[in-house]
Amino acid sequence: MATSTLRTLHTARRQYTPSSQHTKLTCLSALHAKAPRTSSAIERYHDDLLFLTAFPDDALVREAAMIGLQRFGRRVRPASVRNALESSGIDGTLTRCVLSVTTIRFLSRRYPGTVRFDRSALGSADTLTPLLRRTMLRAEEDGFDTQSISTREWMQRAMGSGSTTMLDWLLDQRPARGAAAREWDTAFDEIEPQIIWTPPPEASATHLRMPFDPSAFRSGFRRPLSPKGLTKTLDEITLLDPVPAQEAIDVARLALATRGREVHAITEANPAEVYLADLGEGVALVLIGADPHARMSLEANYGYLLVANGVPIGYGGVTPLAHQANTGINIFPSFRQSEASAIFSRTLQAFTTLFNVRRFIVNPYQFGRDNPEAISSGAYWFYHRLGFEATDPALRALAQREAGRQHRKKGYRTDRTTLRHLATGDLILTLPGAGRHRFLEEQLLEQWGLLASSAIGKLARGRRRTTVYREIIRDTARRIGVTNRRGWSRQQRDGFDQLTPVVAMLPLERWSAQERSALVDAMRAKGASQERTFVQASQRVPRLWRDLVRLAQKGEEA
Repeated sequence: MATSTLRTLHTARRQYTPSSQHTKLTCLSALHAKAPRTSSAIERYHDDLLFLTAFPDDALVREAAMIGLQRFGRRVRPASVRNALESSGIDGTLTRCVLSVTTIRFLSRRYPGTVRFDRSALGSADTLTPLLRRTMLRAEEDGFDTQSISTREWMQRAMGSGSTTMLDWLLDQRPARGAAAREWDTAFDEIEPQIIWTPPPEASATHLRMPFDPSAFRSGFRRPLSPKGLTKTLDEITLLDPVPAQEAIDVARLALATRGREVHAITEANPAEVYLADLGEGVALVLIGADPHARMSLEANYGYLLVANGVPIGYGGVTPLAHQANTGINIFPSFRQSEASAIFSRTLQAFTTLFNVRRFIVNPYQFGRDNPEAISSGAYWFYHRLGFEATDPALRALAQREAGRQHRKKGYRTDRTTLRHLATGDLILTLPGAGRHRFLEEQLLEQWGLLASSAIGKLARGRRRTTVYREIIRDTARRIGVTNRRGWSRQQRDGFDQLTPVVAMLPLERWSAQERSALVDAMRAKGASQERTFVQASQRVPRLWRDLVRLAQKGEEA
């Protein structure tokens, strides 16, 4: 009976009529009294409860769904169920995955004792030797190098009698700051150790919520915006103050880590740049900028979390570059078949408002390349229906033929081989007003980076690269007309220095004084508290992008 009731609830969850509302309440009441017991049914039940919490008809449905979630952890107590639902994020389950040391340190500090090495995947503790050697005292080296005890036995001696986990102890050995800390982090990430995290209830997907909860109710799902609609200003965007910004960052990190996922800009988040955009109907976009030390060279870097009624429902990233941006979306499985297209279109509207971009690029991974989940879900058609098209004419023609078959044959599904072929090139969405802006192919970023390395190598001729780097900064500052940087903040100097190796390759002597002044403003803005400042400043230097394209073309000719 529970299985039949669950099937009825799953069908009704996307419907918004008085009849379906009654069906939802009836099903929820029955399932509260007698819930499913198999792992697959428990997971479906959990998905439906989260879905109805995020997209409720009214307060009654939302309250009934929340009651079902309150004590959900007890439903996974049987070991067979708990093991089957591993890494689902459900309260009472564990997550087994590989995460960056930054995220692991965050989890360990916030919830001590909940994170440990997966010893079955770690294999021999000898894997940890590079990390241990970076932190041990000289007096310990002879004992460590002896053949009489294993690395694991040595660690047990070094840990003493405390109750900390091996992982927590190892994290405590990390140097506090500076180059030694960065090298230690790099060594840890290179090992890629698999960890096991047991989230406490409040961090699980079952209970994790953003602290701001609009409690909005539904009468149905919205349609996506047209390309023209994406260019309209979205007024409800706020730069959060430090405290709510940090709370939002923490929720975003937990929402991803619980499911064994990460986004670099969220992992290395900047509390000074967190935007909250109201997308309507209780849906919000939390956009998080990367910390200055983790920023990219010419692109800006952001991660985002989507929430509905406070419930995390999906995530993604966006990297603005001049008047375009690379992006994509991942909706958590619990919230599939909702209004993902409408939400993503309004997310793009927020990006056009914040960054004044007029083209969006989606890379092949997002819809299938080396991504079986995207192939299974037919993610290509999600972007296609929003107006994204392949940059390759042959792929565009193939997509048009497949779209025609879908139109003519009800129930037609594109086969996996074709979907994999469609996922061999980028998709692009061009908005009205984009014609006057140059489209920058993403391979240019790679070319500019290689050209910078070659230029530095020619100047170095065996000398220390740091010395050459300082010389390049001084020479470029002189060529661009900067004679005194003493009035600049440290962040402005860092931003200027970060862009110098690329700018140094440009024919700055041919630039007007006004162009050079605008370029200096953009370079300084790279280190600003909000990287959005750099995006806007770089758009006011069109010659920067024209000359960089010419530079890449000359490099190809050479």
